[in-house]
Parts: sequence; C-alpha cells; structure tokens
Amino acid sequence: MGGREQPPREGTERGDQHARRLLCPHRFDATTVSESDGRLVWRGTLKTDVLEGSFTHYRKPTWYRSNPEPIEHWFKAKAVQ
Repeated sequence: MGGREQPPREGTERGDQHARRLLCPHRFDATTVSESDGRLVWRGTLKTDVLEGSFTHYRKPTWYRSNPEPIEHWFKAKAVQ
C-alpha cells in the first residue's frame, strides 16, 4: 500500500498523506488541511474487507472560539459484495 497525493478538494490545500504497510492489517495515517476549517488527522486500518479508524478535527480558531478543543470521530465500513 503506497501513499499517493490526491488533488485537493474545494476549500482544502494539498496535505501530507503517508501510508505504512504492515503484514496485515494495513495501517494508514493522513493529514488534510483546510484554510477555512482547520486540520483533519486520519488514522486507521484495513483488514481484508473492513476499514476502520478515526479522525480528529482540529478546528481553526475564530473570534468567538479562540482555543477550540479537538473533536474525535470514529468510522467503520465493510465492503459490499
């Protein structure tokens, strides 16, 4: 499994994407940055047909929230045959 840089989505900039291949499962880490919303840090694993992991949203400070706390989200998906 190799890292590949993807074109940025609207409102985002290019970010570092790194992937590591272990024997099994496959692990991944990625960071995406948005000028308007802050930064997302992704971590997870791919085991055969199940993808699971989390991402942490480090929100950009605003005038009404000068030091926002990170928000963590989890995900799990299974391939449909």
